[in-house]
Amino acid sequence: MSIIVEDGSGIPQSNSFASVAEADAFHALRLYADWTDAGEPQKVSALVRATDYVRSAYRVTGLPEPVKAATIMLALYALAGPLSGPAERGIKGQTEKLEGTGEISTIYDDAQPGDPYPGITAMLSDVAERKRPDAPAGLVVGRLIR
Repeated sequence: MSIIVEDGSGIPQSNSFASVAEADAFHALRLYADWTDAGEPQKVSALVRATDYVRSAYRVTGLPEPVKAATIMLALYALAGPLSGPAERGIKGQTEKLEGTGEISTIYDDAQPGDPYPGITAMLSDVAERKRPDAPAGLVVGRLIR
């Protein structure tokens, strides 16, 4: 796997906002052993997935330093698994039995309010904004009516 680091000039094929060396220095300074113990392929994958998340969740222009730092921090989380998983379903409304029809209806609310990474959003607050501040990035918002 090859990492192509964005340098702020808008490289179309870039897949990471930070290099492995930059992430290594960031995490070593903070003594994050999960990062320092990971292998190079895992680090590259985590940086690419973190960049994907930032691109999908935030409106970013250029490559200010907070974008790199947020991407590097998210890469640490990405070592443990997906950054945005499927939404948990909550029941928004339910009708058990309608008199005379025998129908049962349930309305699911797939939208999950809030920000899954408020610390990342805070890091980016001066340089980017969330695309959907009311729902986690990468999740489909909808409802199923049966």
